[in-house]
Amino acid sequence: MQIPQIGCYDFHLEAKTDLHLPEYKGSTFRGGFGITLRRIVCALKRETCDECMLRSKCIYAYVFDTSPPAESDRLRNHRNIPQPFILEPPGETTMHYPPGRDLMFSFVLVGKALEYVPYFIFTVEEMGKAGIGKGRGLFILKKVTSLSAEGPVPVFDGKDRKLFPENNDLQRVIEKKVDDLINAERIVLTFHTPTRIVSDDRFVSAPEFHHIIRSLSRRVSNLLYFHCAMEAPWDFKELIEKAEKVRVVNSRLEWNDWERYSKRQDTRMKMGGFTGTMICEGDFASSALVLALGELLHVGKNASFGLGKYEVQVQ
Repeated sequence: MQIPQIGCYDFHLEAKTDLHLPEYKGSTFRGGFGITLRRIVCALKRETCDECMLRSKCIYAYVFDTSPPAESDRLRNHRNIPQPFILEPPGETTMHYPPGRDLMFSFVLVGKALEYVPYFIFTVEEMGKAGIGKGRGLFILKKVTSLSAEGPVPVFDGKDRKLFPENNDLQRVIEKKVDDLINAERIVLTFHTPTRIVSDDRFVSAPEFHHIIRSLSRRVSNLLYFHCAMEAPWDFKELIEKAEKVRVVNSRLEWNDWERYSKRQDTRMKMGGFTGTMICEGDFASSALVLALGELLHVGKNASFGLGKYEVQVQ
Protein backbone atom coordinates (compact mmCIF):
# COMPACT_ATOMS: atom_id res chain seq x y z
CA MET A 1 0.00 0.00 0.00
CA GLN A 2 1.52 3.30 -1.10
CA ILE A 3 0.89 5.97 1.54
CA PRO A 4 1.58 9.66 0.77
CA GLN A 5 3.75 11.79 3.03
CA ILE A 6 1.58 13.68 5.49
CA GLY A 7 2.70 15.52 8.62
CA CYS A 8 0.54 16.76 11.50
CA TYR A 9 2.03 19.53 13.63
CA ASP A 10 0.63 20.98 16.85
CA PHE A 11 1.59 24.60 17.58
CA HIS A 12 1.46 25.32 21.33
CA LEU A 13 0.91 29.01 22.07
CA GLU A 14 0.74 31.21 25.15
CA ALA A 15 -1.14 34.51 25.18
CA LYS A 16 1.22 37.38 25.88
CA THR A 17 -1.52 40.02 25.97
CA ASP A 18 -5.30 39.61 25.94
CA LEU A 19 -6.37 37.62 22.88
CA HIS A 20 -9.90 38.27 21.61
CA LEU A 21 -10.83 35.67 19.02
CA PRO A 22 -14.08 34.48 17.39
CA GLU A 23 -15.72 31.19 18.37
CA TYR A 24 -14.47 29.52 15.19
CA LYS A 25 -10.88 30.65 14.75
CA GLY A 26 -9.89 29.04 11.45
CA SER A 27 -10.28 32.19 9.35
CA THR A 28 -8.43 34.36 11.88
CA PHE A 29 -5.40 32.08 12.10
CA ARG A 30 -5.30 31.29 8.39
CA GLY A 31 -5.62 34.95 7.43
CA GLY A 32 -2.89 36.01 9.84
CA PHE A 33 -0.64 33.21 8.62
CA GLY A 34 -1.08 34.17 4.96
CA ILE A 35 -0.41 37.87 5.53
CA THR A 36 2.67 37.15 7.63
CA LEU A 37 4.10 34.52 5.26
CA ARG A 38 3.73 36.89 2.33
CA ARG A 39 5.45 39.69 4.24
CA ILE A 40 8.35 37.37 5.07
CA VAL A 41 9.01 35.73 1.70
CA CYS A 42 7.68 38.11 -1.00
CA ALA A 43 10.69 39.65 -2.74
CA LEU A 44 8.95 41.94 -5.26
CA LYS A 45 6.11 43.15 -2.98
CA ARG A 46 3.45 42.91 -5.68
CA GLU A 47 -0.25 43.09 -4.86
CA THR A 48 -0.95 39.80 -6.66
CA CYS A 49 1.12 36.76 -7.60
CA ASP A 50 -0.36 36.28 -11.09
CA GLU A 51 2.31 38.03 -13.17
CA CYS A 52 5.24 37.68 -10.79
CA MET A 53 8.35 36.28 -12.46
CA LEU A 54 9.30 34.48 -9.22
CA ARG A 55 5.97 32.70 -8.84
CA SER A 56 7.15 29.23 -9.90
CA LYS A 57 9.82 29.21 -7.16
CA CYS A 58 8.00 31.18 -4.45
CA ILE A 59 7.03 29.46 -1.19
CA TYR A 60 4.06 31.80 -0.65
CA ALA A 61 2.68 31.17 -4.14
CA TYR A 62 3.06 27.42 -3.71
CA VAL A 63 1.59 27.21 -0.22
CA PHE A 64 -1.04 29.93 -0.18
CA ASP A 65 -1.84 30.99 -3.76
CA THR A 66 -1.67 27.48 -5.16
CA SER A 67 -2.29 27.08 -8.89
CA PRO A 68 -1.74 24.20 -11.34
CA PRO A 69 1.78 24.08 -12.81
CA ALA A 70 1.97 25.31 -16.40
CA GLU A 71 2.77 21.80 -17.66
CA SER A 72 -0.07 20.10 -15.76
CA ASP A 73 -2.69 18.18 -17.72
CA ARG A 74 -5.10 18.19 -14.75
CA LEU A 75 -7.26 21.15 -13.66
CA ARG A 76 -5.29 23.35 -16.06
CA ASN A 77 -8.36 25.52 -16.66
CA HIS A 78 -8.80 26.08 -12.91
CA ARG A 79 -7.34 29.09 -11.13
CA ASN A 80 -6.73 27.18 -7.92
CA ILE A 81 -6.00 23.65 -6.80
CA PRO A 82 -6.15 22.24 -3.24
CA GLN A 83 -3.58 23.94 -1.03
CA PRO A 84 -0.96 21.62 0.51
CA PHE A 85 -1.94 22.49 4.08
CA ILE A 86 -4.90 22.36 6.42
CA LEU A 87 -5.04 24.69 9.40
CA GLU A 88 -6.95 23.11 12.28
CA PRO A 89 -7.88 25.91 14.72
CA PRO A 90 -8.34 25.53 18.49
CA GLY A 91 -11.30 23.25 19.08
CA GLU A 92 -12.78 25.20 22.00
CA THR A 93 -15.21 28.10 21.57
CA THR A 94 -13.33 30.30 24.07
CA MET A 95 -13.21 33.90 22.84
CA HIS A 96 -10.98 35.54 25.47
CA TYR A 97 -7.50 34.31 26.37
CA PRO A 98 -5.88 36.39 29.14
CA PRO A 99 -2.08 36.70 29.38
CA GLY A 100 -0.53 33.36 30.32
CA ARG A 101 -3.42 31.27 28.94
CA ASP A 102 -2.39 28.41 26.63
CA LEU A 103 -4.02 27.51 23.33
CA MET A 104 -3.11 25.24 20.44
CA PHE A 105 -3.76 24.93 16.74
CA SER A 106 -2.44 22.49 14.16
CA PHE A 107 -1.14 22.33 10.61
CA VAL A 108 -1.51 19.27 8.42
CA LEU A 109 1.08 19.42 5.62
CA VAL A 110 1.06 17.31 2.46
CA GLY A 111 3.93 16.08 0.31
CA LYS A 112 6.30 18.83 -0.82
CA ALA A 113 4.96 21.25 1.82
CA LEU A 114 6.80 19.18 4.46
CA GLU A 115 10.03 20.73 3.16
CA TYR A 116 8.85 24.10 4.47
CA VAL A 117 8.16 23.25 8.12
CA PRO A 118 10.78 25.81 9.35
CA TYR A 119 8.98 28.53 7.36
CA PHE A 120 5.67 27.61 8.99
CA ILE A 121 7.28 27.79 12.44
CA PHE A 122 9.00 31.12 11.81
CA THR A 123 5.82 32.57 10.30
CA VAL A 124 3.77 31.62 13.38
CA GLU A 125 6.43 33.21 15.62
CA GLU A 126 6.12 36.43 13.60
CA MET A 127 2.31 36.23 13.74
CA GLY A 128 2.59 36.27 17.52
CA LYS A 129 4.66 39.45 17.41
CA ALA A 130 2.29 41.19 14.96
CA GLY A 131 -0.86 40.16 16.81
CA ILE A 132 -4.13 38.55 15.76
CA GLY A 133 -7.83 39.02 16.39
CA LYS A 134 -9.63 42.04 17.77
CA GLY A 135 -7.11 44.45 19.26
CA ARG A 136 -4.19 42.53 17.71
CA GLY A 137 -3.43 40.40 20.76
CA LEU A 138 0.09 39.01 21.02
CA PHE A 139 1.20 35.45 21.71
CA ILE A 140 4.37 33.37 22.14
CA LEU A 141 5.10 30.13 20.30
CA LYS A 142 6.16 27.80 23.13
CA LYS A 143 6.78 24.62 21.15
CA VAL A 144 5.80 22.54 18.13
CA THR A 145 5.19 18.79 18.25
CA SER A 146 4.29 16.34 15.48
CA LEU A 147 2.02 13.31 15.50
CA SER A 148 3.64 9.91 15.03
CA ALA A 149 2.72 6.28 15.60
CA GLU A 150 4.44 6.57 19.00
CA GLY A 151 2.57 9.74 19.96
CA PRO A 152 3.69 13.40 19.90
CA VAL A 153 7.38 14.04 19.25
CA PRO A 154 9.22 17.39 19.59
CA VAL A 155 9.85 19.48 16.47
CA PHE A 156 10.66 22.94 17.89
CA ASP A 157 11.49 24.38 21.31
CA GLY A 158 10.46 28.03 21.46
CA LYS A 159 12.56 28.81 24.55
CA ASP A 160 15.85 27.69 23.02
CA ARG A 161 14.61 28.23 19.41
CA LYS A 162 15.83 24.74 18.59
CA LEU A 163 14.62 22.52 15.75
CA PHE A 164 14.67 18.76 16.32
CA PRO A 165 15.10 16.03 13.68
CA GLU A 166 11.63 15.25 12.37
CA ASN A 167 9.65 12.05 12.74
CA ASN A 168 6.42 12.70 10.87
CA ASP A 169 5.90 9.26 9.35
CA LEU A 170 2.20 8.53 9.76
CA GLN A 171 2.23 5.46 7.52
CA ARG A 172 1.58 3.00 10.37
CA VAL A 173 -1.23 5.19 11.74
CA ILE A 174 -2.93 5.23 8.33
CA GLU A 175 -2.32 1.54 7.66
CA LYS A 176 -3.91 0.54 10.99
CA LYS A 177 -7.00 2.62 10.25
CA VAL A 178 -7.25 1.06 6.77
CA ASP A 179 -7.01 -2.46 8.21
CA ASP A 180 -9.80 -1.69 10.68
CA LEU A 181 -12.06 -0.29 7.96
CA ILE A 182 -11.49 -3.11 5.47
CA ASN A 183 -13.15 -5.56 7.85
CA ALA A 184 -15.84 -3.20 9.12
CA GLU A 185 -19.56 -3.69 8.50
CA ARG A 186 -20.72 -0.55 10.32
CA ILE A 187 -18.93 2.77 10.84
CA VAL A 188 -19.66 6.07 12.56
CA LEU A 189 -18.63 9.28 10.81
CA THR A 190 -18.40 12.29 13.14
CA PHE A 191 -18.04 15.69 11.47
CA HIS A 192 -16.38 18.03 13.94
CA THR A 193 -16.27 21.22 11.85
CA PRO A 194 -18.73 22.56 9.24
CA THR A 195 -18.52 20.35 6.16
CA ARG A 196 -19.35 21.81 2.75
CA ILE A 197 -20.03 19.19 0.07
CA VAL A 198 -21.45 20.13 -3.31
CA SER A 199 -23.60 17.84 -5.46
CA ASP A 200 -25.35 19.01 -8.64
CA ASP A 201 -24.11 22.56 -7.96
CA ARG A 202 -25.82 22.68 -4.55
CA PHE A 203 -24.55 22.22 -1.02
CA VAL A 204 -25.71 18.96 0.54
CA SER A 205 -27.22 19.15 4.04
CA ALA A 206 -28.23 15.48 4.38
CA PRO A 207 -25.52 13.53 2.54
CA GLU A 208 -25.52 9.90 1.53
CA PHE A 209 -22.29 7.95 1.98
CA HIS A 210 -21.43 8.21 -1.71
CA HIS A 211 -21.55 12.04 -1.49
CA ILE A 212 -18.79 11.87 1.11
CA ILE A 213 -16.71 9.46 -0.97
CA ARG A 214 -17.13 11.43 -4.21
CA SER A 215 -15.94 14.63 -2.54
CA LEU A 216 -13.13 12.86 -0.69
CA SER A 217 -11.88 11.06 -3.78
CA ARG A 218 -11.64 14.27 -5.81
CA ARG A 219 -9.88 16.20 -3.07
CA VAL A 220 -7.44 13.50 -2.03
CA SER A 221 -6.56 12.46 -5.60
CA ASN A 222 -5.73 16.09 -6.49
CA LEU A 223 -3.62 16.52 -3.34
CA LEU A 224 -1.68 13.37 -4.22
CA TYR A 225 -1.22 14.37 -7.85
CA PHE A 226 -0.11 17.98 -7.33
CA HIS A 227 1.80 17.74 -4.05
CA CYS A 228 3.01 14.13 -3.77
CA ALA A 229 3.64 13.25 -7.44
CA MET A 230 1.30 10.27 -6.99
CA GLU A 231 -1.75 8.96 -8.78
CA ALA A 232 -4.65 7.91 -6.56
CA PRO A 233 -4.40 4.14 -5.95
CA TRP A 234 -8.10 3.46 -6.51
CA ASP A 235 -10.46 3.14 -9.45
CA PHE A 236 -12.94 6.02 -9.21
CA LYS A 237 -15.79 4.20 -10.97
CA GLU A 238 -15.50 1.12 -8.77
CA LEU A 239 -15.12 3.27 -5.67
CA ILE A 240 -18.37 5.13 -6.34
CA GLU A 241 -20.30 2.00 -7.35
CA LYS A 242 -19.41 0.36 -4.02
CA ALA A 243 -20.10 3.58 -2.07
CA GLU A 244 -23.60 3.86 -3.54
CA LYS A 245 -24.45 0.49 -1.98
CA VAL A 246 -23.57 1.65 1.54
CA ARG A 247 -26.64 2.59 3.61
CA VAL A 248 -26.99 5.46 6.07
CA VAL A 249 -28.88 3.85 8.97
CA ASN A 250 -28.82 6.84 11.30
CA SER A 251 -28.07 10.49 10.66
CA ARG A 252 -27.83 13.23 13.27
CA LEU A 253 -26.42 16.03 11.16
CA GLU A 254 -27.33 19.68 11.47
CA TRP A 255 -26.44 22.71 9.39
CA ASN A 256 -24.25 25.33 11.04
CA ASP A 257 -23.93 28.78 9.47
CA TRP A 258 -20.62 30.58 9.76
CA GLU A 259 -19.30 33.75 8.15
CA ARG A 260 -15.79 34.98 7.54
CA TYR A 261 -14.42 38.27 6.26
CA SER A 262 -12.32 38.04 3.10
CA LYS A 263 -9.77 40.84 2.99
CA ARG A 264 -8.89 39.97 -0.60
CA GLN A 265 -12.52 40.32 -1.75
CA ASP A 266 -13.48 42.91 0.91
CA THR A 267 -16.71 41.11 1.74
CA ARG A 268 -18.23 38.74 4.28
CA MET A 269 -18.63 35.21 2.94
CA LYS A 270 -21.07 32.48 4.01
CA MET A 271 -19.20 29.34 5.06
CA GLY A 272 -21.89 27.12 6.56
CA GLY A 273 -21.80 23.33 6.57
CA PHE A 274 -23.11 20.27 8.37
CA THR A 275 -21.75 18.83 11.63
CA GLY A 276 -22.78 15.82 13.69
CA THR A 277 -22.76 12.06 13.15
CA MET A 278 -23.95 9.53 10.60
CA ILE A 279 -23.89 5.75 10.97
CA CYS A 280 -23.34 3.71 7.83
CA GLU A 281 -23.58 -0.02 7.06
CA GLY A 282 -22.06 -1.92 4.16
CA ASP A 283 -18.79 -2.98 2.57
CA PHE A 284 -16.01 -0.46 3.24
CA ALA A 285 -13.05 -2.34 1.75
CA SER A 286 -12.91 -0.19 -1.40
CA SER A 287 -13.26 3.11 0.46
CA ALA A 288 -11.00 2.24 3.43
CA LEU A 289 -7.89 4.07 2.19
CA VAL A 290 -9.65 7.24 1.06
CA LEU A 291 -11.58 7.38 4.36
CA ALA A 292 -8.38 6.96 6.37
CA LEU A 293 -6.56 9.67 4.40
CA GLY A 294 -9.56 11.97 4.64
CA GLU A 295 -9.41 11.91 8.44
CA LEU A 296 -6.13 13.81 8.10
CA LEU A 297 -6.86 15.77 4.91
CA HIS A 298 -10.53 16.73 5.59
CA VAL A 299 -13.37 16.66 3.09
CA GLY A 300 -15.29 19.26 1.08
CA LYS A 301 -14.72 22.91 0.31
CA ASN A 302 -12.58 25.37 2.31
CA ALA A 303 -10.67 22.59 4.06
CA SER A 304 -7.60 24.81 4.47
CA PHE A 305 -9.64 26.81 7.05
CA GLY A 306 -10.12 23.61 9.05
CA LEU A 307 -13.59 22.88 7.67
CA GLY A 308 -14.59 19.30 6.85
CA LYS A 309 -12.72 17.70 9.74
CA TYR A 310 -14.17 14.27 10.53
CA GLU A 311 -13.38 11.11 12.46
CA VAL A 312 -14.33 7.58 11.37
CA GLN A 313 -14.79 4.79 13.91
CA VAL A 314 -15.67 1.14 13.48
CA GLN A 315 -18.77 0.21 15.46
